[in-house]
Amino acid sequence: MYRRGTQDEDTGVITWSGPAIDISDGTAVERCFPALAVSDDAVHFAWRGTGNEVHYRRLRRDGGGWNFESVRVTGADGNSSDNGPDIAVYGDDEIHVIARSMEYAYSRDGGLSWDAEDLSSRLPPGNIGFKYPALTVDPRGHVHVLVTSRLRDNYWPLWYMHRERPTTGGPGGWLEEHHPFSDKPDWQDPGAGGPDLFLDWVDIESDDAGNLHIGWHGTFFTGVFAQDDAFYATRAFVDDGDAAAWSDPQALHRANPGTNFFSFTPSIATDSASDSTFAVFMIKALGLAPADNYDDLDSGLRILRNGSFIDNALSGSGDYIALSDAANWSVATWWPTTAPRLHRHPSGRVWLDVLQSMLHGASSDDFALIVHQRYEVTEVLGAPVDSDMDGVPDVQDQFPNDPAESVDTDGDGIGDNADTDDDGDGVPDVRDAFSLDPDESVDTDRDGVGNNADTDDDGDGTPDAEDAFPLDPSRSTEPSSENPPAEDPPAEEPAGEVEEPVIDGGVDDGTSGSSAGAQDSGAGDSGGSALGFIALALLVLAGSVVRSRRGRRPSAAR
Repeated sequence: MYRRGTQDEDTGVITWSGPAIDISDGTAVERCFPALAVSDDAVHFAWRGTGNEVHYRRLRRDGGGWNFESVRVTGADGNSSDNGPDIAVYGDDEIHVIARSMEYAYSRDGGLSWDAEDLSSRLPPGNIGFKYPALTVDPRGHVHVLVTSRLRDNYWPLWYMHRERPTTGGPGGWLEEHHPFSDKPDWQDPGAGGPDLFLDWVDIESDDAGNLHIGWHGTFFTGVFAQDDAFYATRAFVDDGDAAAWSDPQALHRANPGTNFFSFTPSIATDSASDSTFAVFMIKALGLAPADNYDDLDSGLRILRNGSFIDNALSGSGDYIALSDAANWSVATWWPTTAPRLHRHPSGRVWLDVLQSMLHGASSDDFALIVHQRYEVTEVLGAPVDSDMDGVPDVQDQFPNDPAESVDTDGDGIGDNADTDDDGDGVPDVRDAFSLDPDESVDTDRDGVGNNADTDDDGDGTPDAEDAFPLDPSRSTEPSSENPPAEDPPAEEPAGEVEEPVIDGGVDDGTSGSSAGAQDSGAGDSGGSALGFIALALLVLAGSVVRSRRGRRPSAAR
């Protein structure tokens, strides 16, 4: 079944449409275990259908609407009792599915035609069985498969396979196949009669940089079947297909010895914008006995960056983030795994959306409920919130709900874009060489230093304190009979009479508003640009987001 939700941009609350739609068009069977993947203009579904084959359907966006295309049969055997197919896509038209049977199928034409292959022959020598394969596609279109391989009744290691992107000439060659932890001594075969070493219920995801992230649950700490802990490991992107080393496995949660707080079935979501990984797993939150009593299952979350946990501030007294209190509800959580996806809104807010199935009771065999949980992770990611989406984070935006404004230099309640006197110094911005500096408005010599601070306003080399004409670069001393202006020789005076020198009282001393306007004609851009460059440099050095006067919208993150 399929149902669409619409998010409220302000609150993040999801409103679900109805009624639910049967995407299988009647082809689904009991325990069909649907899987979903999303590309730019399509939603892709795969499930176990009639004839025990994996079926596929695409919901495609054409123009302004979304339309379901016909159901397709992939040719992969989907027979299973407790786990279904996995699906990954590369663009809108290239689809990859793998079934519980280890049959893999792909289409390069939007599901119209399929090629299928049985991958069980590629499992390691001595393999006596396998469980729950998963797959992902990296940014190159390469396909990565992870599966549990049973080599002995007490030894179930992981097996990894990597192939090139399929082309028109064929499916692409296999580049590497190996046990991810073959170089980890503690994760080797315990030998017949030894403790159980099970690595089970796998997931694998590629981030946008091509790094691989895997999750599984296993008995590494307990050595006893059904007493599992959830684990995670990663592998850095390698372009040439060489077998790069995997990181040491990390426990997402570990039950203390003698308790039943076991954890299972981790599922992985990634966020390349913050270089973070989200691992959601099921946990026996109440620790009810016995270990295989799953009436107290709940969902938990760990967040990692570069292989290290970054969620300690949110996990409280425990070592994981509880996504709900489902263990105390009147319904029970049960397999299969949760389905986490990350949603990054253009405002900067980030939510983790998780789906999980719930039963009316532990004895029920029907998946009666699908529960959606939403958890905001903006804070832990350090993602800036930008409510008005003008490119300036709220923490730096004096008008966080007005996309046309972000700064109020003079604090008068009017944003600089609308204010005609940004610095409130009484000189309009159009006549102010320093429109953001209330202490300056004129720069006579255009040297980037306002006249109030400049010790040589006219830049003639004579300090203002010694300059009789501090705003006139052509002269600096007063004319007199002993030192007349060169261009105006002294006239003959009547004998015995000496005329006192006349001091021109019309010289602008920089304090007149009208003179300031005349002086700043053509100077405002120069002074404003210099200050703007300095402010920009300081903001960049401080690691801040530089504001745009007219505002800008960030690109929508995937």
